[in-house]
This record gives sequence, C-alpha cells and structure tokens, in this order.
Amino acid sequence: MDCSNKRMANILSPLHAALQDALHDDLIQPNPLLGWTYQRNEAPATKDHVDPFTKEEQQVIIEEATGQIKNQCIVFFWTGMRTSELIALE
Repeated sequence: MDCSNKRMANILSPLHAALQDALHDDLIQPNPLLGWTYQRNEAPATKDHVDPFTKEEQQVIIEEATGQIKNQCIVFFWTGMRTSELIALE
C-alpha cells in the first residue's frame, strides 16, 4: 500500500482486534496477523520545538489584556492546558 504509517496503523488496528475476537470465539484457529509487521514508509516525525512564554512575557500579556480576555489569559498561564483543551472550555 502506498500510504502513511499512521494510515497503516489505523487500518491494521481494528483488523487485528477483530481477528483476536474471532480467535477468542473459536471462529478461526490461528490469527493470520499474529507476529506480522509491515515496513514503515517514512521515518518517525521529529518532535516540535516548544517555546513557551517566559514569566516576564506572561506578565506583560496579562497587564496589557483587559476584561474577560485578561481573566482567560491568567487561567491559560496558570493551568498549563493545551490549546485544544482551552478552546473546549465552556
């Protein structure tokens, strides 16, 4: 298959689980994927460089913000939540 490693894993994961269930329920004798692996297409992705705000930068942002945005910035800096977690807050 000409697809990414992630796509291969997404395809094989439920297939492997289904075959394990079939083996457990005695619907098949050997699991045909037992011990089978695939050749990875690309090297693992490198880790992103994280550059958080310094204490001084945080203080400047909080001082310049007004109203509800100021409160949100304080919560953002003090909790350490990821951006997606902060956006999901209600």
